[in-house]
Amino acid sequence: TKASANNGVASVTTNGVIAARFELRAAADGQTYFVLKAANGAVIGRSELYATHANAERGVATVMTLVGSSK
Repeated sequence: TKASANNGVASVTTNGVIAARFELRAAADGQTYFVLKAANGAVIGRSELYATHANAERGVATVMTLVGSSK
């Protein structure tokens, strides 16, 4: 529903500026990705795969910047 979509956007906007809400994970093929979690621990977003851990960290920083600038 539209209300659910709006709640999802609000959750990303709230949590996407908090570094502790991002979790880096290793994929089965050795690449790295990150997830964004809500305050309750639910995963609310997942990134693409990155070849290196450092690239995934830069991806998190970029998301945080973009989310912060959208407020």
